[in-house]
Amino acid sequence: MIFRETFQDPGEVIANATDLQAEFLRARSRSHSAQQPLPATMGVQYAQQTLSSWSPPPANVFKLNFDGAFQAAMSSGVGAVVVRNHRGVVFNSTTKRYPYVTSPATIEAMALRDAINLAISLQLPEVIFEGDAKVIIEAMSQNSKVDYNTDVIIQDCKVLLNNIMPHSFHFVRRASNWVAHSLAKKALTDNSFCSKLEQYMKALEVHELLRIMRR
Repeated sequence: MIFRETFQDPGEVIANATDLQAEFLRARSRSHSAQQPLPATMGVQYAQQTLSSWSPPPANVFKLNFDGAFQAAMSSGVGAVVVRNHRGVVFNSTTKRYPYVTSPATIEAMALRDAINLAISLQLPEVIFEGDAKVIIEAMSQNSKVDYNTDVIIQDCKVLLNNIMPHSFHFVRRASNWVAHSLAKKALTDNSFCSKLEQYMKALEVHELLRIMRR
């Protein structure tokens, strides 16, 4: 309320604090092993250990995790998307910076729109969109109400979805959306990260992506 001039429900604050504490404990427990190089054959196993709460999609289905990072002082934000297959291997990813953003919900909706556009461009046969912004997931799956600026983006998303069949939406806690969240945060603080990401994302597995983000 003081620094960002936004209100957050106390229950949501507690839930977020719990997620952040769990994330910290996981990061601390893996800090030693992260210093050692991992053979390529351990990619999937490491991904499952690092993101133990992330569940892979069924075979021949792709999961697109999306998240947004908002900077109130600059009225800007970054949307991030990570595409993974049923083995947990990163298939593709994108980050995009947006100026003149008015709220965290709006940047989350923009991140979802980026995810939908990426799924269309890749011609993915079946997709699951997964994010930790409950209001956005419910707006898409249950037609719940959002603010006007966010609703404009939501309507764009619904129109774009006419080009994707079949698809579904899943709400998850941040612990299950950790990679997309970290991508968005990294791109928000590093202006060059968005332009560099494409060269990073060449059939990267999750442990390689995490190594890049730690730099």
